[in-house]
Amino acid sequence: MLETGQTNTLIASISHARCEYDATVYRCQGGSIHSTETQERELEVFIKCAPRPSPFYPPVTNISRTLNGSAVLTFTIKAYPKPDISAYSWYRLNDSTWASITDVNSVQSVSADGLQTNLSIPRLQTEDFGRYRVTVFNELGNATQEYELRAHDKPETPKKLHVKEGSLGVDSFTVEWEPGYHGGEDQTFVILYKAKQSALQWTDVNVSSNTLNYSIVGLKSGTTYLIKMFAINIAGKSEETDVVTARTHVILADSPSLLTAVSIGTTVGGIFCITLSAVGVWCMMKRKHQKQQPVVMQYEDLIGQRGHDETFNTNASYEICEFDSRPENKYEALEETSLREYSILSLDNTQRKNTESAANASLSSSTADKEYENLRLT
Repeated sequence: MLETGQTNTLIASISHARCEYDATVYRCQGGSIHSTETQERELEVFIKCAPRPSPFYPPVTNISRTLNGSAVLTFTIKAYPKPDISAYSWYRLNDSTWASITDVNSVQSVSADGLQTNLSIPRLQTEDFGRYRVTVFNELGNATQEYELRAHDKPETPKKLHVKEGSLGVDSFTVEWEPGYHGGEDQTFVILYKAKQSALQWTDVNVSSNTLNYSIVGLKSGTTYLIKMFAINIAGKSEETDVVTARTHVILADSPSLLTAVSIGTTVGGIFCITLSAVGVWCMMKRKHQKQQPVVMQYEDLIGQRGHDETFNTNASYEICEFDSRPENKYEALEETSLREYSILSLDNTQRKNTESAANASLSSSTADKEYENLRLT
């Protein structure tokens, strides 16, 4: 924030100043309309703080080297007041104890500004590989940083392999993981997968070390898959991860046999319903047609013969025309209210003939009174 004073003084203020970012050299420039020269002044600002890792030169904490090679561990800080050389100390972990490094195989150094220290090992031996620690302090506090120096080795097993949430599809899914230590060399991830019930070998896919997820595509729907992976570099390959499973989704479009069955069932059901409806309509029409036909009545032969003649209804008035089912030795009673009543006919042939003649005579004599259009007695 800039402020103007009463004596041609320009004031700059910084709130919440931090020694990592705000402790530096500032330059102020000024001029006037009365002069073409520009006035400037530099001002270095110091902000007191305890030692802390520099955000501009973060430490490399995992280092891999070959046997008989060299290694340099570097720690750069921000601090004020600046630490002196004696404020820095390097240690190596022996078993479970941090021991100060005093052997002649390593060189400790501190930069001229007091803000960086190095531990150099020019010729690495087997005992030089391990964990290291550096400490530094000033009057306001201290800082500690640890390192691990490893020999070139095969990579560590990838961690936390899992199927990405929401990635399951009909024919694909995505897996994610976290990398292990690369062993000091560039590593490659190898993903293996296969159908759970398949007797085929695993399908493998190589993925670069810069990738921490991968989408597996071209899978079968509704199928459970097994997935595992490992890492590999020039020194060898890691152990395989535990197997994880994933099942792809199912849709009807992926099941032709099911679709065929559904189509056939629908077609057959439709044909059956149409046929049933047609039969019902035909039955109703037939019943209606039968009701409209004249009623045909059959009279048994009055003289004992079993033949039947069809007699159509006429406009003659018969109150009751009954046909009783009786043994052969009996005759039906024909009751005609408008003419006369006939008694039960005898089984004797002569009597039947006489009765027939009488009936014919009676019918002839009553024609003038009533007309029977379609009654025929045989």
